Amino acid sequence: MYVKRLFSILFFLLPISLLSQTKDRGAAAAEKAQKKQEKKEKINQLIKQEEEGALIYQKQHAYGFNFHTDGWSFFYEKGKYKTITKTGLWWVSFGERKHPKEERVPTVSSSGGLLIVSSYTYGKINNFYSLNVGLGEQRLIGGKGNKNGVAVSLIYGGAFAAGLLRPYYLEILNPSTGAREEIRYTTTNKSLFLVPTGRIGKGSITIGWF
Repeated sequence: MYVKRLFSILFFLLPISLLSQTKDRGAAAAEKAQKKQEKKEKINQLIKQEEEGALIYQKQHAYGFNFHTDGWSFFYEKGKYKTITKTGLWWVSFGERKHPKEERVPTVSSSGGLLIVSSYTYGKINNFYSLNVGLGEQRLIGGKGNKNGVAVSLIYGGAFAAGLLRPYYLEILNPSTGAREEIRYTTTNKSLFLVPTGRIGKGSITIGWF
């Protein structure tokens, strides 16, 4: 009799356990499907905002090189999302500027049996470099009406600018010692720096910073 009652209890509990597991799995599947649908709706909303020209990214980065008739520069820009129409910006740029009257003089020399073609700028004493660090904001004025529309944004800010002078070096063949030297302009070697004989080319860019 005891055995029959035990089997009856087990038989009664088994369907309840299976029903509970089925409900748990069903709830988990429904929750997963709901999260998937919410994610899909969010993505569709972001795509729609992007098509309308809204600033939807949390962060943005831009970098590149600029080449000018009077030199070169590189820049880096970073933006952080504030609102749907505002993005905070900061940027930094560094480059070299040259005088419009500068002219390169080609040179030909030999080293170890190899022919070396180089150049230098006659009469140049210093290299001038510019550094700019700025803060600003990008504001969306008019969004795009559709995919083929045009968004209009206003960017404004301010920057700190500084200039750096680095001595211009020449690589020469010293007429007194016959050795290769890299020299810069000083009052003591003025004649050696300006006389256009024994010129090999411009000096290395790695020297003269400190």
